Amino acid sequence: MVTEADAKGLREQINTHFEKEYQASLERKPDLKSTRDPTYRGSRSLTHKWKDMQFSQWGEEPAHTGYDTEKLLQIGRATVDLPSDFNVHPRLRKMFIEPKLKSIENGKIDWATAEAMALGSLAFEGFNSRLVGEDSERGTFSQRHGVFTDQVTSKKYCSLAQSSYMKANLTGRMTI
Repeated sequence: MVTEADAKGLREQINTHFEKEYQASLERKPDLKSTRDPTYRGSRSLTHKWKDMQFSQWGEEPAHTGYDTEKLLQIGRATVDLPSDFNVHPRLRKMFIEPKLKSIENGKIDWATAEAMALGSLAFEGFNSRLVGEDSERGTFSQRHGVFTDQVTSKKYCSLAQSSYMKANLTGRMTI
């Protein structure tokens, strides 16, 4: 059984420890290199899982991660490329598909289109990509529309994986 005096002593010991650590944190100026220091007392997330990762801040050039702009634009267009016999909702065509194509042509890429371009480019390079979770087909606010539903047949169509451009170029698998 813990007495009132023991409990008070433990609280004081814990509070003293917290205060000491807090004061030390005010003086510390962290940098990425210090996380490799074996005496580092902070988070270990960079010291064991990422111990061999190289940061460009350390003066080394990062790997080229660019992608061909025209291919990205084609992927963006493919996100709204529906078969001619597909019965898309008229409002969706007017308020989503047509503006999306216009913004791509004007070089104004929104977040959802950039996301689709990134996933599509990974699939082009042979990586399998799967977007899962609540609202992953259309996006929380209908910004994505990765999957369209035919208004007559109720069939689903994932243009990012099924459009003719994507089918011709995919080497990886793409699912939403």
